[in-house]
Order: sequence, then structure tokens, then C-alpha cells
Amino acid sequence: MKVLGGVASLGLGLAIASACSSADVVEDPRHLEDGQGSSLTKGTPGAQNGDIDYCTGGDICLLGEGDCDYNTDCAPGLVCGWDNGPNFGMPPLWDVCVPPSCRNQIQDGDETGVDCGSPECGACVTIVCPTEPNHYANTCTTACPCPQGWGDCDSDAECQPGLVCLEGNGEQFDSHPSFAYCVPDHCGNGVQDSASGETGVDCGGPCGKCVYGSTEPPSCEGGLDICGAAGNENCCASPGVPTVIYNRNYDGVLHTDPTDKSAWIAKFHLDKFEVNVGRFRQFVNAYDAWVGAGNPAVNSGRHPFIPDSGWKADFPLPADAATLTSNLSCGSPTWTASPGANEALPINCVDWPTAFAFCIWDQGRLPTEAEWNAAAAGGEQQRVYPWSSPPSSTTLTSAHAVYNFASLERVGSKLAGVGRWSHMDLAGSMWEWTLDYYVSPLPAPCTNCANLTSNVQDWRVARGGSHATSAPLNLTGGFRSFLGAASRQIHVGVRCARN
Repeated sequence: MKVLGGVASLGLGLAIASACSSADVVEDPRHLEDGQGSSLTKGTPGAQNGDIDYCTGGDICLLGEGDCDYNTDCAPGLVCGWDNGPNFGMPPLWDVCVPPSCRNQIQDGDETGVDCGSPECGACVTIVCPTEPNHYANTCTTACPCPQGWGDCDSDAECQPGLVCLEGNGEQFDSHPSFAYCVPDHCGNGVQDSASGETGVDCGGPCGKCVYGSTEPPSCEGGLDICGAAGNENCCASPGVPTVIYNRNYDGVLHTDPTDKSAWIAKFHLDKFEVNVGRFRQFVNAYDAWVGAGNPAVNSGRHPFIPDSGWKADFPLPADAATLTSNLSCGSPTWTASPGANEALPINCVDWPTAFAFCIWDQGRLPTEAEWNAAAAGGEQQRVYPWSSPPSSTTLTSAHAVYNFASLERVGSKLAGVGRWSHMDLAGSMWEWTLDYYVSPLPAPCTNCANLTSNVQDWRVARGGSHATSAPLNLTGGFRSFLGAASRQIHVGVRCARN
């Protein structure tokens, strides 16, 4: 169940029937929002069935016992229901262990209602839906899907048809920053859709008020629509990646290590395209004034859920723009002294601190390795390549990626290589810096994690392969590489993440 600040926050005016996204037993990210709870877990003296987090950390719970958070809190053959507490006489938002058939959103077996009305599923509870937005946690449910501009929701199924549940937009509706509200899908595409009523990027009109300003990222101010196969797309588009649970570096085909590397990643935005020369030129033009004003500020560019993950005072940067551009000459640079034919090509020869500084200046940050991997894997689909459909497909041709020593192309040129959430060039073109220091094996489990512990070699993780990659395995979403942070190479570039 969801907890805010250690106190259970209950949506008023409704009783919640059990619901689930599917009949399988894959963990639902919504269970993992239980931040704090009771110490009276099952097996602890004084603990009673129905205590908050009764099943979490204690003995395995049986049928009809709760509150649980994970499927593994329940006995074999059971799953942790979702908000089905009232079916068993518990408070709303409590989760109770039930068979998978009791959270498949189908009336089956001896149920008298959808996922209720049987000894296994509990009683069917009368649903009283709210008649006006109340801004409480979990106001929206599958039984009471919310209209536009209502929240808090946990999945698209909790919004009325034609709307999506967009995480982290609560402030745009004068609510808690972590809350999610039901909005049209264009409110999360990273582009200002003026025709749809937006007055800023993903804000204004049906998307809620603009809280953080209404301008494009600095690298695209004034318009930079030269990306994509046709050369007419906004180079700063930044589609959202939803909250996902997946296994890091696993696809079941080429990467089959059974070791648990589960990760829970909160929703974030990842730029659709790699940073190109045109965008980086804006950074160069602004560099002297920006650095002269004391930027990057300490801890700027930090991950919202990872403390101390931002900029450090001892990260090295070029003293001025002249030194910065001099550093971009590393053999076959894409950078040119004046705008020309290379503006749409990915920038290369960028070391890790410069990549991080660019993203901070551009109002973003570097993605964590786990975030990057989540986007490339298509989350729980565990794709072999970012475009793999079905996820187990190992099809790889020159239509999917710039690789095998091919000449560099305009970012986003390979239409067949689009990822699950519309990202381009996640395989091939350029290795892309991530926030993490390299460590092996990967730590697990991972909840919005990043490895911030430095190593002797100052290795940082790069992902995705490049135009110089010939081995298909190195282009898969599960392949890892590392480089010294000071390394500037012709096949290394950058892509920014955003909160």
C-alpha cells in the first residue's frame, strides 16, 4: 500500500475492490510504493493479520492475510493483491494474498463479481467513487478511473479512456510533487504541443500549469528541428519511460544469467535522440558565461531519488570555450568550428565530465545505468535489442542501427531501430555515457540505484555500442562497457535524462 512520509494516505470517499493489471505473477510496481510501515510483521509478538505490512519481512502469509507488498510475501501459488483489503474487512489500500485468478480483472470460477465474491477472493465491496477531485493518494482506481486532471493514479488503467497516468506531475495540479495525474498522452512526450493547448513543454492547458517554465531546453531554444529520418523532428524531444520492474542485463536469449538483478525504476524522461553537433554548439556558445557564473553548481544534475548524485566540485572541466572545443578534436571529430553539414550528426570526443556538464546546462542530467538499460530493454519486455519485437527477436540489419564501421548518420535516421518508448539510436551510432562508476557484478536488488563508489581507474559505464561496433552482442541492451572518465573518443557521445 502507498505511504507518504510514513503515514498511510487514504483516498476519501471510496471503497476499493481488488484489481490487478494481469493474471500473471509478475511483480506490480504499485506494491513497491510502500515506503514505511509497521514493525509488527507476521511472527512478531503482538502482530495481527491486517496490520500494515504484516506480511513484509516476517513469515510468509497465507490466503486472506495482509498487508503485503510483494508476491514473495505470499505463500507459493498466491500473489499479493492490490488494494483488495476491503474484500477481507481491512482498510482501503491494504493488499491481501490471493490466488492469481483473484487479480485478473475477470469474473471467473465461483466469483460473484470481478475478482471478488468467492472464499478465495473475499467479499464484493460496494464501490463509491468520488464525485470531485480530492488530491489524495490513490484516489484513482481501476474501479473508479479518473477523468482528465484528477489524481493520484498508479497506472493508465486507473484513468478514463484516452488518458494516461503521468507520474510526477502533481505540482502542475497544485498537489504533491510525487503524485500522478490523468492527462492526455501528449502531456508526456517532451514536446510543446501548442495545438493541444500546451503553453510550455508538457504543461499548460490539459496538462496542468507550467511549474518549471515554458521554454525548450537551452540547446534547442529558437528551434532545432533537424533530427529524425526526415530531418524535421525536434532534437530535444524527451519521451517518458514509465515506472518499470525488470531484470538488468537479461533478455533470456543472449544474456541468460539467472542471477537476480531485479530493478525498480521510477518514471523519468530520456531524450529521444543523442546530442548532436547543433545542440552542443549552443552549449559552446554559452559556455564562458555559464562557467563564469559558477556553474555547474555543486550537486546540480542530481537524480531526484539518489542523494549526493549530482555534480562534484572536483569534477574537471575545461577552463573556457576555446579549451572545450580544442578537446573535441580526437581523431575524426564531428565538431566543426562553424555550422555546416555536421549539425545533425551526434557529437563525439566528449569526456564524462563534459557530458554531465552539458546535460546540467541543458536542464537535465545523465541517466543512471539502470535507467538507460530499462529504456533499451523495453522494461519488463526484456528485449534483446531496443527494437526487438517479439522481445526475443535477434534481427539486426543496417536498417536498425549505425554499426559495423558504417559512416555516421543524422541522429534518429534508423526508423526500424526505434525503441519501445520511441527512443532512437539506443544501439549503435555512439556509446553513451551514464552516471555510474563501473562495478561488476551488478548490485541487486536495485531501487532507483546508481553506483557512486569510485574505482581506482575512474571507470564510468557507457552503453549501447557505436558505429564502430561489429559484434552483434555488443549492441544488445544487456551489454556493458566502461571507459576512463577523462577518455575522449570518436565513438563516444551522450544522451540526457530528465526528471
